Amino acid sequence: MAWITPIFNRTVSDTVTARAAQANEENNKGALNYQDLNRIEGNHKELMQWLEKEGYYIPRTYRNYKESFNGITYTDWQEVNIPWLSEINRIRANYTALVQLFLVGLGLPVFGESNYLDWQEVNDWERVAAVGKEMTENMKQEYIYCGTMNSGGERLL
Repeated sequence: MAWITPIFNRTVSDTVTARAAQANEENNKGALNYQDLNRIEGNHKELMQWLEKEGYYIPRTYRNYKESFNGITYTDWQEVNIPWLSEINRIRANYTALVQLFLVGLGLPVFGESNYLDWQEVNDWERVAAVGKEMTENMKQEYIYCGTMNSGGERLL
């Protein structure tokens, strides 16, 4: 999945609007839907795959949910899927791993398992993807590759 620009400017009024006008699919960022979940998980996955390629290991689990009543296994979110608490907590665990093992010291909140999910937490899930992408791009710019003029530091002679 390609990177999708995160949305992390949800407000309380967005959630009120979403509840009042549930049929309005075009301007409904206050409601969490399958497209949001695919964007969140896809961006976290992109970030974690890049980190792994560069030698960082971030423990994570990706969606591999099998519904017992129909036997279908889902690896991404579909409109018919219901985000069960176990799935939300799995996303939380991936987010927490990114914050605690890669984005250390940036003041991003960490969420434990919970029975509740609010718009602020979803904003933070998406914000960590944006911050992580910016940080990885900055890291790439700072790499000094072997075989270049600067790769060994200053000359000793």
